[in-house]
Amino acid sequence: MEERWKKAGRFLVFFFAIFFGLSALISWMDLSALEGYLAAFSGGVLGLPVSGNIVSVNGYPFAITNECTGLVSAAVLCAVVFSLRKPDFKTKTVLFLIGALVLFLLNIPRVMLVLYSAQIAGAEAAEVVHVATWFSTTLLILGLWIWTTRLVGKIRDFSELL
Repeated sequence: MEERWKKAGRFLVFFFAIFFGLSALISWMDLSALEGYLAAFSGGVLGLPVSGNIVSVNGYPFAITNECTGLVSAAVLCAVVFSLRKPDFKTKTVLFLIGALVLFLLNIPRVMLVLYSAQIAGAEAAEVVHVATWFSTTLLILGLWIWTTRLVGKIRDFSELL
């Protein structure tokens, strides 16, 4: 087997192990305080009734769950960052922590946008916005990660990271 395929295989094994491990942990954890904060803040800004982690939009309940906190996107970032050989561990850690913070901060308006779309266009529209914004936020942070890794790690070719 060619060396590049071995490297790609190694990356995929580590990526999925890290991602699925973190995803399971996120699903298992009690994040009710974070869920409640996100619901209260988002609902409060939009003038919507909130009870715990439930935001009511036109009589339709939207539950802010563990998966809505931005931590799943951070798990994707963590899996990518720590599955690659470069840069060094300290640089990876700094890049991940900064990226996770950015993801968390981007997630707040993302949740508000989903709720607002439900307010003006209904639950079906909110579901489309929910999926579209999750993917776009994740792609944005991965793109920024690639850019900063190349800049900070002075990496020219992505294959150097594998």
